Amino acid sequence: MSILSLLGKPLVWGAAAAAVLLLEQTGHLGAVMQQVGLGSPAHAAVAGDPAQDRIAQAERDAQSTLPRFVAELTRGGQAWDLNAVRVRVGSGDVWIENIALIGNDMLRGMPSAGQEGLPNAPMQVAMADVIDWAFVKNGQGYGYYTVHASLEALPPAQAAVARSFLADRPLPQGW
Repeated sequence: MSILSLLGKPLVWGAAAAAVLLLEQTGHLGAVMQQVGLGSPAHAAVAGDPAQDRIAQAERDAQSTLPRFVAELTRGGQAWDLNAVRVRVGSGDVWIENIALIGNDMLRGMPSAGQEGLPNAPMQVAMADVIDWAFVKNGQGYGYYTVHASLEALPPAQAAVARSFLADRPLPQGW
């Protein structure tokens, strides 16, 4: 489900939640991250850069908690408003929404709206290629490890919008 279809539902969305979802799901937040030097660590030009190190650690944290996310997802996603994973594709990365588990180690979903160069068709990806995961429940964004890690590099206004949407911690209480 794309942000545009979510906004058309009778959900109570604050402007901040809608804005950060739109930035993230359409790749604009990624573009800002690239402008300030926070691309994927796979593309890092400078080893040991603190900003790149934060992103790399965020990707490792997302990968280590991915099995829990998938377990919760297969239990029905606890009535989540949105679920997505971010995967490496070629020289970049892409968010894929409406995730379903295929077998033991593959995920299937649709590319998020607004991501250029991708077909509007289901994609199947290996769990090993996931660099972030996310879900939205009751207007709060969980997961989004790479977004949490990039907050310091965002302009203050954009960081404030992101913080107002993101849960305090990537993992929900009780996970």
